[in-house]
Amino acid sequence: MLIHEASGCEAEEEILWKKGHSNGADAARLAERLGVGRLYLCHLPETQELRKKVLEEASAIFPSACIPPVGKLL
Repeated sequence: MLIHEASGCEAEEEILWKKGHSNGADAARLAERLGVGRLYLCHLPETQELRKKVLEEASAIFPSACIPPVGKLL
């Protein structure tokens, strides 16, 4: 299991990286490289629309990516 922040989408990656943050695709590539079974995304954008986009980008690379319900990570 990997718990990783995903503060935005790939289109914003330069801005995110300058602030020390990752996007969903970054987290997914790391999960894939580490060979984990599950990726939990956290520290997400505020809007549901952007969260959905982050999850879509991550899931395209690492299908076991998810955004856990608040308070139900484990």
